Amino acid sequence: MVVPAGGAGVMMRLLHERCGYDLTTDQANTLWAEVSAVLQSRELGETVQEAEETQTGRLDTLPRGDVLDALSHLMTSEPWPCGFTHEDDVKAWARKMGEALRGRGYALSPEES
Repeated sequence: MVVPAGGAGVMMRLLHERCGYDLTTDQANTLWAEVSAVLQSRELGETVQEAEETQTGRLDTLPRGDVLDALSHLMTSEPWPCGFTHEDDVKAWARKMGEALRGRGYALSPEES
């Protein structure tokens, strides 16, 4: 997967790897602006800086967790589900995230069947 540098790349990579959804670069930029505002409000400026400096869309464990939790709270008003091991739980959460993203106007690929 080729992703842009910075926060948009983080959004694209995380949603692809965790939920199976692909965003356009424009969508990822818009979503990153929202997520980074949540992170800043939580006084997590170092996480924002690390995300904006990445060239690969990858983050270390702690900042990745911060971004996932901010994304989840923004979209679903719930924390990111840590430790899901059962495949059905993972799929249910991905569907919930997809519904929330679509509800905010994001067009996701691939579409759920």
